[in-house]
Formats: sequence, C-alpha cells, structure tokens
Amino acid sequence: MNGVFSPLLARIRIDTVRPHLQGRVLDFGCGRGRLCDLVPAERFVGLDADPTALAEARRLHPGYTFLHADQLDGQSGFDTIIAMAVIGYVADLPGLLSRFAARLNPGGRIVVTSPMPQADLLHRMGARLGIFGADTYDRNLGLPDRARIESAAALAGLKLAHYSRFMLGHNQIVSLVPKESGR
Repeated sequence: MNGVFSPLLARIRIDTVRPHLQGRVLDFGCGRGRLCDLVPAERFVGLDADPTALAEARRLHPGYTFLHADQLDGQSGFDTIIAMAVIGYVADLPGLLSRFAARLNPGGRIVVTSPMPQADLLHRMGARLGIFGADTYDRNLGLPDRARIESAAALAGLKLAHYSRFMLGHNQIVSLVPKESGR
C-alpha cells in the first residue's frame, strides 16, 4: 500500500468483495486487517506472510485473530475465504485453492480478486511514478486470467460460481465453490 492510489484501490476491492462476505471468514493476505470493519471478531481469521503487517493488524484490531500465512493448514470451518490481490504472488495456484477448499464448510465459497494480465504495463508504469504500489505481485509468475483461474480451480475440485471485472476492467473477481455444490 505504498502508492498514492493504493488506499483507493484497496477500498474498491473491499467494496467489491463486501457482498460475498458470509458466515465465518478467512482473509488470506489480510494485511493490516482490511476486512475487520465488515466482519465481527468472532467470525474472522486473518492470515498474512508479513510479520510487520500482522503486528499492525493486532494493534489496530484487538480481539481479532491474526496468524502467519504458514498456519493456514491449522485452520478450518470457513464459510467464506477471501484472497484479495494476492494470487499474483502464488506459484502453485491449484495447490493453494485445494488448501482453501479443504477449509470450507459445506456451502462455503472462495472469493479471489486479481488484476488482469493486461494491466501489467499499467501497473509497472504506475509503480515507477509512485501512483501504485511497487509490491503489486511477482512478475515472474504473471497475473492469471480467467482461463488460468478456472483451470487451477478445476484441478482443485472447484468450479466457477461468479466472475466479473471491475476497476474499468483491469481487475477481476472470482467466486469458486466445490464441484459437487449446487451453487
């Protein structure tokens, strides 16, 4: 969140996932606790790989649960798993989605947002100008498009329940459910 427009972009992402927040929520890549204003503490678990962000989240949101991302496997019983703008950092997307799926309650869903691959040049230029954060994603992995997300989901035993684009088409939101789900 180190670019001039980073807070605005984060707010747009939060507003985009807001309608999908149901039941017990796992926020994977929670940062400083960006969803805490929308989900009560007793229904929220935040995971992040950045110890500084976790410390700040704990300071800002006492009573909420924040854990290091490597503790994902110890968690379960979620109705919604959110991963906002983090899958560009993930080398094994099918593996991560499988791990998410194993933590869902029946009827649960996984909600992912990601910039579109076509936004790469815009991100690079904006990062150089300080408009966007320089830490947007791992460029060696590339940003996934809809087909890549659907392929990873299928390998993880998931299917697409919802897909749309936002931020003038430069970002996407995907809702995934287990294949045997009727949703």
